Amino acid sequence: MKKNVVFVAVLALMVGVVGMAQEEPAPRSGPVYVSEPVVPTVSMAVSDLPDEPERTSRYGLEMKRREDYGFIPIYYEVIPQVDSLLELQSFAPAASPDALSTLIKNFAGQTSTSSPPDTTGDVGPNHFLQGVNQSVSTVRVLDKSTGATLKTFTLQSLASGSPCSSGYCDPIVLYDRAADRWMISEFPSSGGHLCVYVSTSGDPTGTWYAYTFLNVETSTPDYPKYGVWPQNGNGGSYLVGINAGASGLRDIVALDRAKMLAGQPATFQKFSVAALPKSD
Repeated sequence: MKKNVVFVAVLALMVGVVGMAQEEPAPRSGPVYVSEPVVPTVSMAVSDLPDEPERTSRYGLEMKRREDYGFIPIYYEVIPQVDSLLELQSFAPAASPDALSTLIKNFAGQTSTSSPPDTTGDVGPNHFLQGVNQSVSTVRVLDKSTGATLKTFTLQSLASGSPCSSGYCDPIVLYDRAADRWMISEFPSSGGHLCVYVSTSGDPTGTWYAYTFLNVETSTPDYPKYGVWPQNGNGGSYLVGINAGASGLRDIVALDRAKMLAGQPATFQKFSVAALPKSD
């Protein structure tokens, strides 16, 4: 009799364990939202756009936004210092494989009067593209060999209509090495939208596919950060991390990279992940 009791108890315990193992774990994020397909337009060739002059406005939009919240700038005394890395570089033996070699190219990029300037850029086989946060965000195309400026243009000049024809700030420049394409983005002056542009070839002075992803967020998709994820077998995604989301969460947006590289209607998917410590 005792053996039967023990057997029944063990069997009940095994059934309970199997039942627990089959239960779905609680999701760590909210449901995935999939947008309607966005049909792109094709921009004018960057080489045919008018040259964008240097902007000398004292305040950029980022500084204006801080002023709106009563931000009071704090001015610090700038003390000249010796760049220890530069000093080390000048004395490093060129023959050593771990040594820092002398600077090969040194050329000036564009500057910004906004605070912060949110400088961004990336390098490709033949070009360096640099963007800065200004009253109207601009991108400069530099020849990587000579440092010559090939074109400076506004991101909003690639758009075909509202809302992206009125750009705001937080530009991003990204070179997609796997596809030999360029991707640049910013958000417009109103709404929770993203303006994303993908070059139609490896030449950034050519034409671009212009995508307007509407209502990515309920408010400004602040400080977006992009990455390329091409390894999932269907062309991958342009992943965007956004400083937004519910309390304790951060939003991740995945843009359909394969469709965007082909200039086809593309969707975005959005989900939330737990915020990292100190991210608030």
